[in-house]
Amino acid sequence: SRAGAQEGGCRKAVLEQGRQAGSLSSEESDKGRNMEMMILLVIVGVLVFAGCQNDNMPSSSSQSSSGSTARTSSSVERTVWPPLSQDGQEIDLADDMLAENVYFVLDASGSMGRTECGSNELRESRINIAKRAIEEVFLTLPQETNLGLQIFGMWGTRERVPLGNGSENRRQFLNHIKDSVADGGTPLLDSMMNAYQKITVQAQRQLGYGPYRIIMVTDGHAEPASQDPGPIVDRIFKESPVEMITIGFCIGKNHALNQPGKTTYFEANDYSSLRNALRQVLAESSGYRDTK
Repeated sequence: SRAGAQEGGCRKAVLEQGRQAGSLSSEESDKGRNMEMMILLVIVGVLVFAGCQNDNMPSSSSQSSSGSTARTSSSVERTVWPPLSQDGQEIDLADDMLAENVYFVLDASGSMGRTECGSNELRESRINIAKRAIEEVFLTLPQETNLGLQIFGMWGTRERVPLGNGSENRRQFLNHIKDSVADGGTPLLDSMMNAYQKITVQAQRQLGYGPYRIIMVTDGHAEPASQDPGPIVDRIFKESPVEMITIGFCIGKNHALNQPGKTTYFEANDYSSLRNALRQVLAESSGYRDTK
């Protein structure tokens, strides 16, 4: 190789310097001068050999270029979503790989039992208004759209209806909406995390195809404070295409789930505005039938 040839040439140059030094020592009678020449030639030989070694080493620019390439390659890596199954089990693929997925989260915390909405007094409780609006609007979803339901309140946050479609799915959805009672806290973080987990599992079954939405109707702030949903909102936004939609009921725009650029937020203060917000959200679904 070229590097080997260079090294061999350098070694020959050093040996030649040594032979010259030996011949000089036998011919010269002046021992002092002979010693000076010996030292000088040895120094020259060492310098020549060191220079050849440096020629064979990779340059600092090439090292820098290699490191820069590695960093550039690493910087463009993206999280794969949905992640592959990690338990080694085969994924049960969905029948409809392009199905739309809507995962609904309803706030049934204690504050939803109130009748005031800001400075206005409602004719019925917030939870009853939400029930009526949801029952009306969700009946307009096409049967092939996957619909799931999670309710949080008295029992923490629990999935009531897994993502699915068809008449039985819709019947269960409406029954759980009707049976919901206002009581308990507001675990926004846990609710968003659970909803995202369910959506991710469905995305694995669809190999990531199809739109995915999490829709939350809530009237409160995180309770306790450790339930701030900020971290999970950031995670969902960074690693997935899941759309996060929040309808803030009777709380204005000051809400942890109102993050422009990351979430879509609607403000609702009565039945009409809540119903219209839901209609606007679901209008993007293919096959949506507006009944107004």
